Amino acid sequence: MSDVPISTFLSGGVDSSAITAIAANYFKETNQGQLPTFSVDYKGNEKHFEESVFQPSNDRDFIKIMVNQFKTNHTDCVITEQELFDTLKESVILRDQPGMADVDSSLLWFSHQIKKETTVSLSGECADEILVGIRGSIILS
Repeated sequence: MSDVPISTFLSGGVDSSAITAIAANYFKETNQGQLPTFSVDYKGNEKHFEESVFQPSNDRDFIKIMVNQFKTNHTDCVITEQELFDTLKESVILRDQPGMADVDSSLLWFSHQIKKETTVSLSGECADEILVGIRGSIILS
């Protein structure tokens, strides 16, 4: 429960998909309308993405499945290289310790975008590490 607008990060991974499913079901059960969900991507990623062991897919298909299954009010936020660069210094200062540069910068930029619409966003950030990097999507009904 919250007295401010809530949303979820939705990357298509196990962590954000589970959180989104639970929150969307709660919104439905309590007649709160559609859960706002947000995803971040890099401009040109669909053109330049290459599969690897670390990142076997770009997650767009999993995001679409979740949005369709749970009828969320979804927003795709697309960051440019310039925006990533412009946010880098602030993200390093705010972290105040060694981080992951572009990941920290994009997360800060993404948070600023979400803040325009909701105050609190539930996130599964770093939960993949707990699950040893297992990636996928959970569909709960």
